[in-house]
Amino acid sequence: MLNTKSITISSQLVMHTMAGAMAKGVDMHALLASSGIDEAVFWDKQGRLPVDSVVKLHHSCSWVMNDEVNGLLESPLRAGIFRMMALTAVHTSTLGDALQRCVDFINLFENSFVYSIVQKRRQTELILERIPGHAVRDDHAISLLMSVLHRFLGWLANDRLMLNQVMLDYSPPEY
Repeated sequence: MLNTKSITISSQLVMHTMAGAMAKGVDMHALLASSGIDEAVFWDKQGRLPVDSVVKLHHSCSWVMNDEVNGLLESPLRAGIFRMMALTAVHTSTLGDALQRCVDFINLFENSFVYSIVQKRRQTELILERIPGHAVRDDHAISLLMSVLHRFLGWLANDRLMLNQVMLDYSPPEY
């Protein structure tokens, strides 16, 4: 069994995931304390945080904000949205159908992005297009949303899905 206590995550990455919460005035002192995260390590750009504590932090923040992306988008993605998206896609017969259902579902919530799929031969492109005038508090939101879809589809396929290219409209972070 994997010992997750030894796995760590860059504090810079975690700061990006919390940017929306911080901008909205969420009490980070209380969240960090309840998650077992040392504030000095959290604010240290070279810091590494235990993955178990980061999961607690994310869940606690999502609970406090009732937002699964912790204030990173124009409007909250209320608790349960990703679960409902998964339930709409889980019984499809192909990964392409599952991805289409995910895109159809998430586009019901006009929230910072419009999602679309482009099929080219044996390749599929997932595109997130920013909605003009809609806030994205931190570009990490794009990585987060794309990762959720990628990992969910890999879980559905019971296999690792290899990406052949990722194009972003922002500079990569330092980490």
